[in-house]
Amino acid sequence: MDGKKFAGTAERKKTYKFNIIDFILTMIIIAAAAVLIYILLGNDIFSGNEKTTILYDIEIDVIKNEFIADIDKMPGSRITDSVRHYDIGEVVSVKVDEAYQNKIDLETGVIYRRVHPDHSHVIIRVKADFTKSGPKYMVNGKNIMVGVRVDFNNPYLTSYGNCVYMEKVTGEGE
Repeated sequence: MDGKKFAGTAERKKTYKFNIIDFILTMIIIAAAAVLIYILLGNDIFSGNEKTTILYDIEIDVIKNEFIADIDKMPGSRITDSVRHYDIGEVVSVKVDEAYQNKIDLETGVIYRRVHPDHSHVIIRVKADFTKSGPKYMVNGKNIMVGVRVDFNNPYLTSYGNCVYMEKVTGEGE
């Protein structure tokens, strides 16, 4: 045979057949690409997002009075997320009240409330432009919902609290 072809024999070409394993591998690659895009670009690419202005309240249950000496200067200043340092809104108002603590009378078993000495209860109202995506509200990548902890920095206070109230701003004049 020595490399010669016989007359009448055709050269065989390999034909490729697409099978179920190839289909599964293709779907895995597409899913991995979609997850990577979602992680890098966020939820905005897959849903119709609505931009809106929201007022939300951050409640600090108990904080020492020495930490809130300049808290009356907060309105009008910006606050940032403590973790990623993203801007999460402008402080609209600050309300400071006495802090209370629950105590148990060990003899009677009665629970009573008393003023927590040298401590305050603080509610900070913040205004921010949110992106609504489904049930979630996001401000610069930070998910803020009622019940969610908010760690924040401000030139006058660095602390954390829980979001306890949210309200959509309907108009600038209202």
